[in-house]
Amino acid sequence: MLGDFVRSYTEIVGAEAAKSVINVKALPGFNGLLNNKFRKRIAFLEEQVGAKFAHKFPHLFPNGEDPTGSHRENDMSWRAAVDQSKINPARFIDHTVLKADATEKDIEKLCREAKEHNFYAVCVNGSRVPQCLELLKGSNVQVAAVIGFPLGAGNIGAKSNEAAEIVAQGATEIDMVINVGALKDKQYGYVYDDIASICKAVVNGGKGNKLKVIFETCLLTDEEVMDAAILSVAAGAHFVKTSTGFSTGGALPKDIDMMLAIVGNQAEVKASGGVRERVAALSYIGAGVMRIGTSSGVTIVKGGSSAGGY
Repeated sequence: MLGDFVRSYTEIVGAEAAKSVINVKALPGFNGLLNNKFRKRIAFLEEQVGAKFAHKFPHLFPNGEDPTGSHRENDMSWRAAVDQSKINPARFIDHTVLKADATEKDIEKLCREAKEHNFYAVCVNGSRVPQCLELLKGSNVQVAAVIGFPLGAGNIGAKSNEAAEIVAQGATEIDMVINVGALKDKQYGYVYDDIASICKAVVNGGKGNKLKVIFETCLLTDEEVMDAAILSVAAGAHFVKTSTGFSTGGALPKDIDMMLAIVGNQAEVKASGGVRERVAALSYIGAGVMRIGTSSGVTIVKGGSSAGGY
């Protein structure tokens, strides 16, 4: 059964193209057609937040940082080519168990599979971090944990403290949920401060630690996805991420296209929620996505498909 990614792409470029490969080059963000919109939103958000951050988007301002200036529209030289035939999808996967009723045995299975298939990381709720660290000792598999999950509506101090405690325990990556309501209320300064505060806690917790910002794109307008991506990069996040997998929808190509086009090489993109088939995972990776969040990692590396899961 085709996942959300393939279904959405079918609607955009046609069923024939979607049968074998998802061609991100057909989408507007890749072709620079949204760059003027992005630059206008950056200028607007700088004014709203009271900070300058256009310099964090050099691919959008090749002739300087003036958001109102004239810029080349279709120079995609900053994008690195990806040969899908040489991709090992396992090293892009955050093998994930986040359900409320997950038991120690579920976590044992998660970590055993992660070691067997050499996944990049496991992603778990914070209380499971010590167990994962013990089970993965001596392996290359990293431990990531979610905070403010799945709603993101807690206060900034609580979310930052949660992140600080988890990285102190040994997690190297934190996946935070953006405050969706604050974004919709146009409280841009609050959203920026939320991300920046958590980013500081994560980075201060250890060299090489990374913060991923979950947008919950299914709840956002296109403009809100743009704003979330801009604010995330401006606040220092290392990844932008589509979904929790616990709301009304998951990763879709139009959102991934915008996110990739906005962050450039200043941050990376994680596709999550509904990525359950190898073809979708490889297509995302081929487009430039650097991480896949899924509970179907084993299915993906073995080339099958899964009807359920995160």
